[in-house]
Amino acid sequence: MVAQQHRQISLPNGPLIGFQRCPGCHTREHLAEVFLHVLERIKITSKSRTDPNRVTLDNASNNNTFMIMLAAELRALHIPFNAVKCRIHCFPHIVNIACKAVLASIMEHSNGSLTQDVFSDSNHVATICALVNAIQSLSLWHQYFNEIVKTMHQKELQLLPDVDINWSSTLLMIECALELEVAITKFLTTAEFDDLCKYELSDSEWDDLALVSEILLVPHVFQQHLSSEKTPTLCDTIPSFEAMVQKWVEKQEEDPETHAIVQQGLLDKLNTYREQVNLVPA
Repeated sequence: MVAQQHRQISLPNGPLIGFQRCPGCHTREHLAEVFLHVLERIKITSKSRTDPNRVTLDNASNNNTFMIMLAAELRALHIPFNAVKCRIHCFPHIVNIACKAVLASIMEHSNGSLTQDVFSDSNHVATICALVNAIQSLSLWHQYFNEIVKTMHQKELQLLPDVDINWSSTLLMIECALELEVAITKFLTTAEFDDLCKYELSDSEWDDLALVSEILLVPHVFQQHLSSEKTPTLCDTIPSFEAMVQKWVEKQEEDPETHAIVQQGLLDKLNTYREQVNLVPA
């Protein structure tokens, strides 16, 4: 748990309150009990009658019920607390959910899967993912590809694999592939490796990959901006979040072919959570 300084409370050990182990099931009752225990340790409950003010949580469903239970427990201590208005949603998690929705939309439109090491003739992202895995799985292919890259770029560059639990790794994988497009094309047209020709992309397919990269770059910049802040604050985060949303809207207008994909992140996720955030008077 991390706390920001309150004018009525001194936190001598800095903003970090501590790490509290929470064994067992993460039910709303259990989470509320653990949370109140931590607040008691720093005298933010019945001992001081101090309002905990705001709680920042990710968007897991059990956190919704946890806040309801916490509000009930605090009201029993005569401490005013509203489960909706006192909750700040985690913005990086909102962006993560939106990006997952965008990637799922890409999969839906192409009937492919980023996590499958299987070639899909209609999914360029899955094709690159499968190619990277194939090159890295066989030392001969890996060595020969590295030699091509070193000859062309006069330095050692590597393809990056996609990681399912980290959406931004998909962006980094695509960006590396785009940078090494010529080397990849040369490698795939080598006669000795004719098994790999199925991974070859046309110019228009490379253009499609570049569009996907531009879509994912928008939330990636937002994510990096938040990470650069020592102590992220709402006064900086919310304008950055709104700027990210606006950039995606502009991308839809500039490239109509991306409209359906971007809309999955905008309409189904970002706008939904933005409505919830707007209820918080912070």
